[in-house]
Amino acid sequence: MKPSNTIDVLYDGNCAFLCRAIHLLRRMDRQHHIHLTNTAARKFDARIFDKSMNELIAEIHARMPDGTWLKGMDAFRLLSSSVGLGPLVLLTRLPLIRLSVNVGYLLVADFSNCSLAETGVRHLPLHLLRSRQLNRFGT
Repeated sequence: MKPSNTIDVLYDGNCAFLCRAIHLLRRMDRQHHIHLTNTAARKFDARIFDKSMNELIAEIHARMPDGTWLKGMDAFRLLSSSVGLGPLVLLTRLPLIRLSVNVGYLLVADFSNCSLAETGVRHLPLHLLRSRQLNRFGT
């Protein structure tokens, strides 16, 4: 059973970029604040999280202990802060850096080999992600 103060992280294990990031987070998580779940695992069931597979593989998801969900770079910022990278996260919150990092994440997510092998579903097209994400950033 996982502690009540852990962050649930749902990531696409077929994505090389995410696997590298998750490997780094796992190594840095000395306090065991992160509970990792590979959405590409055979036994994974998205219904447990009240999410669709398409939704989960479009970008990384993190569920905070209070049940709040974060996605994409907001999830990465939370995870990075929880493993001791708070000062770096503060830099990514500055307006121009925030926009650059967010757009960079979208590009990496779109052009990496992230997909679900079992369903053949790929990320949303870049222009849909970009419009959806940039609207969230107030740009």
